[in-house]
Amino acid sequence: MDSNRAEQEIRPFTVGRKNWVNVFSKNGAGASAILYSIIETAKANILRLNDYIEYGIEELVNHQEDTNRDFLKNPLP
Repeated sequence: MDSNRAEQEIRPFTVGRKNWVNVFSKNGAGASAILYSIIETAKANILRLNDYIEYGIEELVNHQEDTNRDFLKNPLP
């Protein structure tokens, strides 16, 4: 039994540590956590990452004026 897959899964986080030094606020850290979660979940579900992110951005633009955020539940994998 080896830990290659586990090591590969956490690699983006360990590489990203240098970039996180530039997160100066709680809101910035929260936004980074959300983005990493969405991206890693998409990868785990074998989605085409670029298409998925493009779709997500289009959905956000289409619902800019909405006060109800229920539309966010549908596109999540």
